[in-house]
Amino acid sequence: MPNLSNIFIPCSYHETRNGIEYVTLPSELFKARKLYLVDEVTPVSMGVLLQSLMCLEDISDEPVELYINSRGGEVSSGMAVYRYITEQMQSPVHTYCIGLAASMAAILYLAGERRYIYDGCQIMIHAPASISGNVEKPEELKDRLEILESTKSMACRIIADRTGRSIDEIAEITQKDKYFNADEALEYGLATYIIRRKEK
Repeated sequence: MPNLSNIFIPCSYHETRNGIEYVTLPSELFKARKLYLVDEVTPVSMGVLLQSLMCLEDISDEPVELYINSRGGEVSSGMAVYRYITEQMQSPVHTYCIGLAASMAAILYLAGERRYIYDGCQIMIHAPASISGNVEKPEELKDRLEILESTKSMACRIIADRTGRSIDEIAEITQKDKYFNADEALEYGLATYIIRRKEK
């Protein structure tokens, strides 16, 4: 268990008629409808993200900005958030790749109605290719393989739908890790906008 007392949480402050009010930066960003995925995709991180999206959806139908720098992680938890964004939310979600959006994090990036990528960042897509956990019986192996194939098909359908590419093409290129820089991601249909460095 981490020692939370050693974790620094940045704060800002506002002068009010009742004195100075201190506010944590995460809460300030939340009020600005900005969310972040900068960790592994896990049941815990997706639970927090899903609750945050639901709360912002209840507040208003203004756009939500989701900033992503993640190597991905657990599929079923990530898909719960993907489905909520694409099937339930009335508020538009705009996703931003601010580092690397890989694997399941790339799928979450594709959930955005507008998908921004900063110049110099990368998106990595692939089809899930491993079976988690120990398999002791042939029947279990068969079930796991069926789940794996179903997950691969689902990922290919999502990528194909969001990029306008054919499922066969996506199935071919996702047989191994496929990285896209910002310009490649825009050309391929993964991203819809590039944010480039401003000239000084």
